[in-house]
Amino acid sequence: MDHIREDYSSSDSESDIETVPELPDAILDKYHLTPSVNMNRAATGFNSFVYLEWRPSKLQRIHLTRVLVNFQAQCSGSGIEVLKRLKLEPLHVSALGSPEPLHVSLTRSLEFSDAMQRDRFQQSLSTRLAASQLSPIDIAFEPRFQVLDSRFKDRVFLTLPVLSSQRSHWFKFVYQVIWQSLREVWPNLNDKEIDEMLCPAESVHMSIAQTHGTRAKELAVWIQPLEPLQPLPTWNVTHLKLDKNRECIKIPLVT
Repeated sequence: MDHIREDYSSSDSESDIETVPELPDAILDKYHLTPSVNMNRAATGFNSFVYLEWRPSKLQRIHLTRVLVNFQAQCSGSGIEVLKRLKLEPLHVSALGSPEPLHVSLTRSLEFSDAMQRDRFQQSLSTRLAASQLSPIDIAFEPRFQVLDSRFKDRVFLTLPVLSSQRSHWFKFVYQVIWQSLREVWPNLNDKEIDEMLCPAESVHMSIAQTHGTRAKELAVWIQPLEPLQPLPTWNVTHLKLDKNRECIKIPLVT
């Protein structure tokens, strides 16, 4: 966190001018996945997943950094050993300080049997989303932290839960559209197997940092009383995203 704090000092303000133009979204989407360097690992199928993506502005990154610095300070000064040991790694910047997008995952990793099946899913999702008349939305978050275990051992994510009213309404309809598209390309799976391809609607969240060497259950009881700095981030969602090879495909909502 220290090198991030140095990058965003108190002298930064809203009057700062970006000296380097940002890359267009089309370029970022086309090359947003890092090429694999493991030449010995055989491909196990055609993978993809569906998600929402947010690319914070410079001022938004500064605020997220302050949120995490404040959280780290509360943990360090808590007198609770498990919190004092926490070392947060922010997800909105890389280890070298370059900006990174944040995500709200809608599905787990989807492994298709071939490119044709994956293309059929993309087409079905696009068609059903257009027919759903689902409008864009300003995603908002609950004023509390949540910690969740990663599927990787000894890694925990610090997250912001999506607003409850949005989870029970807008996201409910999004999940119905995705579920129907999954059912179309996997007609032989039972409903439970399709359900397991989706991230649980009741726990939709955005991860903002990660830490290692602990488990969520060790932290949850201590983190519950802590509140993030206001205002919480929001952003306007106009499309879903779908990974295809190393390219990111936008699937627009009705505008």
